[in-house]
Amino acid sequence: MATTETADHAEISPDDPFSWVPFYEAVATRLFEYQEDRPALATMYRTIWSDAGYKVHQDRYSDGTVGPVRDMCPFTFMWMFNRGNRRARIATNVRERLGIDAPAPMSFAGASVTHFHQAWWFQYEKDRKDQIELFWHVFSAGCAWANDLNDSTREGEFRNALASVLRGTNLGWRVATGLFRARPHVFYPLEKSHVNLAREIFGLEVPGPKTASAVDAYVDLLRQVQEYVSSPDAEHPNIAAMSHDAEKRWPSVNKEKKFQVPETRVTSVIAEAEAHSNPDGDSGYGIEHLIADGCFLPRSEIQSVLHTLRHKKNVILQGAPGTGKTWLAQRLGWILAGERRSDTVRVVQFHPNTSYEDFVRGYRPQATRDGAAGLALKDGPFLRLADRARVDVDLDHVMVIEEINRGNPARSLGEMLTLIEASKRSEEHAMSLTYSREIEDEEDEEVVWLPPNLHVVGTMNIADRSLALVDLALRRRFSFITVEPQLNEAWMQWTTARISSRGVDAGRFVRVVKAGIEELNEQIRTDPSLGPNFVIGHSFVTPVDVVDDAWGWFHEQVETSIRPLLHEYWFDNPERADEASDRLLAARA
Repeated sequence: MATTETADHAEISPDDPFSWVPFYEAVATRLFEYQEDRPALATMYRTIWSDAGYKVHQDRYSDGTVGPVRDMCPFTFMWMFNRGNRRARIATNVRERLGIDAPAPMSFAGASVTHFHQAWWFQYEKDRKDQIELFWHVFSAGCAWANDLNDSTREGEFRNALASVLRGTNLGWRVATGLFRARPHVFYPLEKSHVNLAREIFGLEVPGPKTASAVDAYVDLLRQVQEYVSSPDAEHPNIAAMSHDAEKRWPSVNKEKKFQVPETRVTSVIAEAEAHSNPDGDSGYGIEHLIADGCFLPRSEIQSVLHTLRHKKNVILQGAPGTGKTWLAQRLGWILAGERRSDTVRVVQFHPNTSYEDFVRGYRPQATRDGAAGLALKDGPFLRLADRARVDVDLDHVMVIEEINRGNPARSLGEMLTLIEASKRSEEHAMSLTYSREIEDEEDEEVVWLPPNLHVVGTMNIADRSLALVDLALRRRFSFITVEPQLNEAWMQWTTARISSRGVDAGRFVRVVKAGIEELNEQIRTDPSLGPNFVIGHSFVTPVDVVDDAWGWFHEQVETSIRPLLHEYWFDNPERADEASDRLLAARA
């Protein structure tokens, strides 16, 4: 690989269509002066942003208060002059305040426009931990290596820094675009159009950012890119030209489908799940982890559910009580994310009083600064998760709506009932909301759309008599997947492994329990007043931890869970409920 000179000494030709390159490099170099004085850089950011006519971002502090941003990462600062038709004006202001010798560019060919939701790289102060440190580390290591690509020590430091960012944040391959803007002669961006071009020229597929081979694959790509642009036969003289060509050839990829999960991810959710298939290995989460956690569905059914969720975006897991619907829904979200994450999977429960203001957006009570009562417009959990998904574009997010049929979907979802459709997951389908916010650009009005990396998983108890009404409202938006009781071989192995009672034949115990529940379920299925929607799910008789007294545990399950449920089913015939419960307990003999 060739070396590149420090940006401050780069020559600028007025005829160069990529005259922005030396300016970007000069800005990146100057930012190192603020690495130890980041509050000053944050103040400069706020000033420049305000001068451009935009509303200044407010941070949320760990003590619950809000205020100006007090810290800054270099990528967020440089992203500032890559947004819309004000980039030249902002770049000029940046040049003056940083004292850059290179002229501010008037043309930005190949430096793609930043969407508003991608401009902010780090979380609120109350949540972000060491994110900004990680960004500065990879920024400085990347620029140092770019100044001498033959230095193996600097290459190793860059590899470690990149691995830390990919592993410790949800930024994904957006870091490649940030590095490209800091050193455009060295780093190759990985937005979708650029991935398409790399595939066409080099025949490469860059793996997902969370995979073990991600760093090696990206460095290998950079080596091939350097060899390519150095060749006299290359169609593109530099990486900026490659970027410009990619955006011209695939213009709709980054515009209309800005937040489509990049093709740098494994192309199939099933394949991605298998890539994280070692439950005793790293922190990933895949199908094997799900099975090890106690999912008794056959592997083929799990794969089918994941495939449907990936492409339909919205599914409802319906089933009788105790079939593990909510438990499964949360873990499907973990599989999509590739690891156990509390920030990508949000669980809420609908009830008859769940409103649009609770779930999407509405005015909520809030004390004013002088202590008086007031109202503030607050986003609900659904919009907050959607915002997070738009920022973390390389990561799938899942909203789990437990008991979705106990609420009124039209009332709770509002415009989201339209926007969640898989065919409407792009900016062109954006809609105004019932409660709209003021936005930075006073010439526009706020519109909202949902990104394709946001999924909705509802759970529905099909023993609920209100099913038919809800089903009509949701059928077109959701795929319905029925979860059956799983008293199969996997369940028997799981339960047997958790029986530690002395003198108890664990194999006989599970056979007796299985036979008793299956006999009871057949009774329920053939009852004209009940039917298959009311069967007893396996969760009622599945031990979570090791059981010291197997028969005592089973007796407790019958008395505290199954008998009360049967009394609900046969409320007009309590004797039948008691007879069925007693038969389960008598099976021990």
